[in-house]
Formats: sequence, C-alpha cells, structure tokens
Amino acid sequence: MIVHNDHDVLMLARTLWGEARGEPTEGQVAVAWVIRNRAARGRFAGRLFGQEGAVAFVCLQPWQFSCWNEGDPNRARLLALRDDQCRGQIGTASNVLDGLVPDPTDGADRYHTIEPPPGAEAWPPDWASTMRETARFGGHVFYDSRSAQ
Repeated sequence: MIVHNDHDVLMLARTLWGEARGEPTEGQVAVAWVIRNRAARGRFAGRLFGQEGAVAFVCLQPWQFSCWNEGDPNRARLLALRDDQCRGQIGTASNVLDGLVPDPTDGADRYHTIEPPPGAEAWPPDWASTMRETARFGGHVFYDSRSAQ
C-alpha cells in the first residue's frame, strides 16, 4: 500500500476521468497504476515519493497528464467536476492506492494512446522506442521507464 490521503484519491480519480473515462475498467486501472508507480518513485514524485500528497503531486505535474494542461478542454471540465460525476473513478482510485487491485502494467510509469492525438507530427512519441512495452489496454500502450536504453 502507498501512503495516501483523501486529496490523493480525489486527484487520481479526476485524472482518471480526464485521461481514461472512455476506457474499460481494466484500462482505467492500468492508468491508475501508472500514477501510483510514479508516486512510489523519487524520479517522478521528488521528496514526496511514497508519502501522502505524492499522488496528487504526480497528477498535477506540468505536461505529464494532458487533462491538466492549460488549454486542454478537459481541464475546465475537471475543475467543475462534482464527486458524484466520477464515483466510479473514485472507487478505482481507492482500490488501486489501497493495493486491492494488482498492477496489470508490470510496473509501468508511462503510457500513450495508440491513436495519434490531433496535430501529432510523429507517433508514437520518441521516448517510447527507448523503453520496454509492458502492456496494452483499451486505447493505451504502457511502458516502464526503468528499462530505458
């Protein structure tokens, strides 16, 4: 179990809603595990790694989860989102952070969509070729950056 608080659960749930609400449960669990894995690693969570607040910190890092980027249409929706609108994601976030659901990504801490986003000049992203692919769920491909070449 990773140490977390209610704010971490809510930020993870909102990030799941913004990043993966159209995915099946398995895909949302996989995205949640990417965030949990990052929160447990100092490279992503800095001095907070493994502690309360690390999950929220990881979710809100600039350019890490597009739903929180300035100008992303999901951001305004996330900021206005009520808890009852993401009840399923809150349950998924709690279960993943409490360790009640195993990691289907084999330690992944990165992912990208299978389909290129609008305006992408090259796809997949350059970093993907330097890492081991660990899983595919729904519309996402998952990677473990610890395997980077």
